[in-house]
Amino acid sequence: MTARKILASATIGILLLVILVRTRALPFLFSANYLPHRYCYLAQPDLIWTNVVMDGLIAASYVVIFACLFWIVAQLRSTPQTRAYLWVFVAFGVFIVACASTHLMEVVTIWWPVYRLSVAFKLACAVASIITAVLFARAAPKITASIGQFLETLSQSRREHAADVTARIKVEGQVKDTEARLQAILDGVADCIITIDANGIIVSVNPAVVKTFEYEAEELVGHNVKMLMPEPHRSTHDGHLARYHSTGMTKAIGVGRELEGLTKAGEVFPIELTITELLLDGQRLFVALIRDISERVRSEAARAQQAAELARQGNELVRSQHELEGQKVMLRSVLDSVTEGLVAADERGKFLLWNPAAEKIVGLSAADRSLEDWMAHYAAYLPDTVTPFPKERNPLLRAVSGEASSAEMFVRHPGLDRGAWIESNGAPLRDKDGVVRGGVIALRDITQRKTDELEIRGLNEDLEGRIAQRTAQLETANQELESFSYSVSHHLRAPLRHISGFCRILVKDFGSELMPEARAHLQRIEDAIIRMGLLVDGLLGYARLGRQSLRLRPTDLNALVAQVILMVQPECEGRDVEWRVAHLPEVECDPILVDQVLQQLLSNAVKYSRGRKKAVIEIDSIEQRGAPVVIRVRDNGAGFDMIYAQKLFGVFQRMHTDSEFEGTGVGLATVQRIVQKHGGRVWAEAEPEHGATFYFTLSGDEQAEMAPEVTAAGAQRLTARVP
Repeated sequence: MTARKILASATIGILLLVILVRTRALPFLFSANYLPHRYCYLAQPDLIWTNVVMDGLIAASYVVIFACLFWIVAQLRSTPQTRAYLWVFVAFGVFIVACASTHLMEVVTIWWPVYRLSVAFKLACAVASIITAVLFARAAPKITASIGQFLETLSQSRREHAADVTARIKVEGQVKDTEARLQAILDGVADCIITIDANGIIVSVNPAVVKTFEYEAEELVGHNVKMLMPEPHRSTHDGHLARYHSTGMTKAIGVGRELEGLTKAGEVFPIELTITELLLDGQRLFVALIRDISERVRSEAARAQQAAELARQGNELVRSQHELEGQKVMLRSVLDSVTEGLVAADERGKFLLWNPAAEKIVGLSAADRSLEDWMAHYAAYLPDTVTPFPKERNPLLRAVSGEASSAEMFVRHPGLDRGAWIESNGAPLRDKDGVVRGGVIALRDITQRKTDELEIRGLNEDLEGRIAQRTAQLETANQELESFSYSVSHHLRAPLRHISGFCRILVKDFGSELMPEARAHLQRIEDAIIRMGLLVDGLLGYARLGRQSLRLRPTDLNALVAQVILMVQPECEGRDVEWRVAHLPEVECDPILVDQVLQQLLSNAVKYSRGRKKAVIEIDSIEQRGAPVVIRVRDNGAGFDMIYAQKLFGVFQRMHTDSEFEGTGVGLATVQRIVQKHGGRVWAEAEPEHGATFYFTLSGDEQAEMAPEVTAAGAQRLTARVP
């Protein structure tokens, strides 16, 4: 369709729209005085939505067809044969859009009864259909003729192309035959042949080039020949080529020269290069004939090297003789100066070496004796200094037999002022094939060491006797201490009971007559008696710990803590006490003694937190790899000043007065003694009025001293709370 036709169509459309507006036809078209179409379907959803979906799909398909036609029109505009018929496709596109609008109106009238507008769209579709049909009927003969002309032109072009291809194939066949024969010749040549143009670019290579330089032919053709040259030849190549082009003079043309080539792997090798110039179809080319002369160079170098080696060997031989003589002198000097005796013999027992130290240690020099007579000649005995040393145990004899060994022997003969103790170590001597060719023995005088051992043995025996005596004394002292403890207990408790009894009698018989001050004095006496009894019990318990043996077994610390909490519960009556008990590990300990430790520490925590509105007592553990488990008891009580911490675990050492907190001063000393019996340690950290924390371990190792630093790092989170 021409531009004029399109403009005319647009003008007609606009005029129609103006007429509709001016004549007030639009309200008429959009009149909705009818029932919607859905009532024709009895308002059944399945019928309604089936028609909606089908009409919608048909309309969408028409739009897609229109888009495809629009794309085809855009493509055909560039073809002269089809540009005259574009209006046919445009008309068909308008027809398709009109058809799509009628199906869309079918969907609209289901809910909005604008049937007049629907009829208008159908009318427009009918007009577009008639116009399109007329246009197609009129254009069909011309389109058919144009298509036939186009097909005839295409067929003629194909026939001409086929004739050209046939001729070219014939010529190419002849060329390929010639090239094949030439290539067969080039492939059979052992030397490398490279064709290069006037700019140094490789035109062709034969298979020998691929084999020698380790490149594929495709990697070489089209690249500069310099890639096959090492430095400095690569840098000077362009200068040689430019000089040849300007003067026609070069050293390489027609002359065989020895240069160097470079493989793909970077290996440099010697070559012989001959270059020939030729003109082919008016083009100047160079043919390089390259021969790998590595074998020839190696052979020449080998002959030169062999001659140099022979000369060097002669010089080395002379120098080796001088060095050997010097080494002999040095070896003799070393053998003469070492303090160990060295003796060597061949496989027949003939002495090859006997240094001065060996002669001094043994007291005799080498003697020409048979192997069996060695021990008797040198008067060697077993360590008992009486039994002759058996010849089959002689370390040198065993070394000659191929066996390494060591032995101690006692030598006694007139050559020595007194007998000598000798330590000997023998080993076989082998040649380069591993065959035993003799033996060597090292002798060491250990007389002083033996004398020291005897002296130490005597001192040890004396020490063992002293230890046994001291042990007996300690056992006697322990028995006496135990008797003393029970005697003290008996003799102290009896008068205490008497004093307590008389105090009660006074209060009972004369209490009404006593002045209040006198009754207060009697109460103080009664309290002192009770405290004295507790002190005696504590001392007896502390003394018994030294004699009590440990009975270790796996123990659940949480069970022990629970028992102790029940035991001290009466002390918590009327107070707000919160117990925070974490999951404690099972440890190897004496549960009876550890129970005493927990009793003392938890009782102290309850006692010293009496002044708090809410007492909080925590029991948990600190576990680190490679370190013993640390048990921790913490309270928020009165605490103490750390400058007095060194006195904390001493007997009768207290941080508070009896008026502040009652106590005997023996409890923490008992805790320390129990922990030490387990091989552990106990320590504390505190601050006045900010509570105290006690730590103890039940085993010790080299890392136990780091325990205070471990506690500062913090403990595991508490995992349980006991009310």
